[in-house]
Amino acid sequence: MRKKVNTKWTLRGTFPYIPLGKRPWSLEEKRYVTDPVDATVPGGIHYDLFKSGDIQNPYVDFNSRFCEWTESKWWLYDTDIEVDVSRGKKRYIVFDGLDYECEIFINNQSVASYGNMFTPCRIDISEYTQSGLNLKVLFKGAPDELGQYGATSETFTQKSRFGYGWDFATRLVNIGIWKNVWIEYVEDVSLKEKYISTDFVNGVGMIDVVFSFEGDFKNRLHAEIISPDGKMLYERTEKIAEKVRLQFKIGNPELWYPNGMGSQPLYTMKLRFENEEYEYKIGIRSLKYEQNPGSRKDSIPYTIIINGKRVYIRGNNKVPFDHLYGNVDVETMKWYVMAMKNENVNMVRVWGGGIIETEEFYSLCDENGIMIWQDFIQSSSGIENVPSKKEIFLKKVRDTAVCAVKERRNHTCLTIWCGGNELTDENNKPAKYEDKNIDMLNGVVSEYDKQRIFLPTTPSGPVYGAEFASPFNEDVHGPWEYEFETHYENYNNMKLLLHSEFGVSGPGENYKKFLSENKMDKDGWSENKHHGEYWWHSYRRDARLFGDFETVDDYIPYGQWVQAEGIRYIIENERRKSPNVSGSMIWQLNEPWPNSDNTAILDYFGHPKMVYYWAKKAFSDCDVSLRYDSLSFNDILKVTVCKSGDYNSCDEKVNVGIYEIGGKKVREFELSTANLPFEINENLSDKNEMYMVRLSFKGNDKDYFFSKSEKTPYAPAKKFPKCHISYKIEEKGRDGVYVLYDAKVENTGDTPAYFVRPKDVNGDYAVLADDAYFTLLPGEEKMVSLTVRENLGLFFDKAKNAPDIVFECIV
Repeated sequence: MRKKVNTKWTLRGTFPYIPLGKRPWSLEEKRYVTDPVDATVPGGIHYDLFKSGDIQNPYVDFNSRFCEWTESKWWLYDTDIEVDVSRGKKRYIVFDGLDYECEIFINNQSVASYGNMFTPCRIDISEYTQSGLNLKVLFKGAPDELGQYGATSETFTQKSRFGYGWDFATRLVNIGIWKNVWIEYVEDVSLKEKYISTDFVNGVGMIDVVFSFEGDFKNRLHAEIISPDGKMLYERTEKIAEKVRLQFKIGNPELWYPNGMGSQPLYTMKLRFENEEYEYKIGIRSLKYEQNPGSRKDSIPYTIIINGKRVYIRGNNKVPFDHLYGNVDVETMKWYVMAMKNENVNMVRVWGGGIIETEEFYSLCDENGIMIWQDFIQSSSGIENVPSKKEIFLKKVRDTAVCAVKERRNHTCLTIWCGGNELTDENNKPAKYEDKNIDMLNGVVSEYDKQRIFLPTTPSGPVYGAEFASPFNEDVHGPWEYEFETHYENYNNMKLLLHSEFGVSGPGENYKKFLSENKMDKDGWSENKHHGEYWWHSYRRDARLFGDFETVDDYIPYGQWVQAEGIRYIIENERRKSPNVSGSMIWQLNEPWPNSDNTAILDYFGHPKMVYYWAKKAFSDCDVSLRYDSLSFNDILKVTVCKSGDYNSCDEKVNVGIYEIGGKKVREFELSTANLPFEINENLSDKNEMYMVRLSFKGNDKDYFFSKSEKTPYAPAKKFPKCHISYKIEEKGRDGVYVLYDAKVENTGDTPAYFVRPKDVNGDYAVLADDAYFTLLPGEEKMVSLTVRENLGLFFDKAKNAPDIVFECIV
């Protein structure tokens, strides 16, 4: 039995090594670098130091640079715990996550040293007969690990590397007790591990469970299987042994499907023995992998088959939700999982430069049909990307892998294991299964999780980055930018099997929350190297497309439009090539630190950018889209109406309208998906500079914009007519931290209302809509459902007022 340690912790900074000397713990005050402060467990030191006033908000301006002193200091966590010495023949203190190298003391005596943030530390305290114990954890600063620049072969820890600096993050190295702490009581027997797998064969669902026990096996266990609607299906009692295998057959089961393909019913298994009780949620599904049509004989099988149905991966890549990943609460995870489900996403890749995601995150993905691709903890570097062969690293990464596989294999959502991010050989070709490091990890997965595929790395080759003219693209990464002159022809011609990472950068609009007044002008934006502009130069890119802008605020909507246009076309293009292409995964879902400009589709505060909603439509079921080679044309507009290749059974009506920017309809086509693709060659040799092509399909509209200007194609968009909209918003109720609304939005003017979206007036609330950044033609109206919550972000002020939601046209 486990009991969470919920006692009050204190934190204090000290100079290195002093606490390990012969002096008593009551050191002179001058030996400490901070006063004792209240500590958050789970958490990290920076939040506690911010609350105490020892550091300024590290997410604002350049303040993170002034926090780097914390890495060289040692940090002492201290608490008093109560242990029920009358319970359990054995008792343990269990730390689920210690970040990073530390020494643990009980009653001021060293009892353990530890150095892996992804494996639990379990300490036997059975010898202590007193109920009150003093518990201290001394963290020995931060290891000198690599950020984005370095040599992967030199890595030596299992410490999350993004905190040392990445293109989407600053240098803010987490230190602390980042997961829960428990007291564990063991009587005669304890559950060591479990392995839950399911299958679906010939109409019968299979649940196969293997429990491993240690201790005295004189007792019996009782197991139950309960249906998703609460009916008891099985009760079974077995004698406990070192291994106990239970198998259950369920006729005509309720099957678990990825988001967009069906529901996610979860069966419940209850396990009881002695005074122990466990409960597990299980989705029944079969899982297989197939080679893509047209692939080489020795290509990796990238196509996922669930319950006999081919799955097109509609995915996001995620990075840690915050630099202080220990301070991330379940409500934050819920917001992002809710956002992915609303985006029509069915898979998320947990990136190898970050963390092994938590049990809570995996459970949320089980419930919402989001398949998980989990990288092991290793990543590329700026100098070379060869997986480390250092013995100390191989042992640590193997320990992490064994622990992760044994814990996460029991989740239905888990679909892919991967050796790490962008690992290569000495010739910069993607690392292969034969690599010593990769071979070891493959062995771990083969031994402990025979159901899932293991990819050696991603991209898994045979080329590293997307090569538009190459016949050898299989699983590739990139590009992460948008060049309007070549974007469309390049993607139209590219052949690949899986696009597991691609992106387009775009500006965020909440920069005033983390940049001071003197950094808010356009020049300050362009020179803002600390919050995104090390890598991304969207302003310069978009000025070529639209012409120059007067201010940053004038620019942001157009920059977000470019990001949305670039990402949408990549997704639609690759879905048109399915089943030869098996998936498209956007880099990236989120950012762990506020950026003025980067590739995230939701900003640090949880606000969706324009690209989020255009990707949502591109990921929609049974999608139709436009194929084109350029945003500009002379007199003849040439586009092709296509359907996605991953929903061939769909047969629906498609309406195509061509409009002048002022709203006048020029031409209309009524089509059926059965007749697609359909080429349109429309003569538009008049004086209008820009046109909108609208696809209307299954109650949804998608709008595309084309121009006669070749040099700056979208410059006419800055002359869009002023819009007039009205809206009525009605609160439906509350669900925990969320406020739910229904809204009716109407274009009451005589010109189109372009890119209509909801927002909180003060920017204190994140708004998630079932549709946004849509265009309303004169007289059109739309119903929109909204979910609203306070902004994410620990270090920023909470809202002082209720949400004030409005709708607006952003251009």
